[in-house]
Amino acid sequence: MTQANYTGTVLERFILARLGDRGYTFIPQTRFTPSRILGQAIYTRKFHVGQSIYGTEQYCDFILYHPNRVRAKTPPYPPRGFGR
Repeated sequence: MTQANYTGTVLERFILARLGDRGYTFIPQTRFTPSRILGQAIYTRKFHVGQSIYGTEQYCDFILYHPNRVRAKTPPYPPRGFGR
């Protein structure tokens, strides 16, 4: 394992521990968007966010949703027409 991969793995483990400490619940990727209606703190991993400028698929490592910490003008995830 390279140093970069090791560092990334350690950081992801740290983030997972903090999310658990903060009461976030893991939701599978395919159920993340509709699960926001549950009104609880949720997260998922490797969430599809669209295509890069090179035409390859892009994913974020973590995406979070907290019902009390949403900006009023936050668009639905993914934004309509984005990546479809």
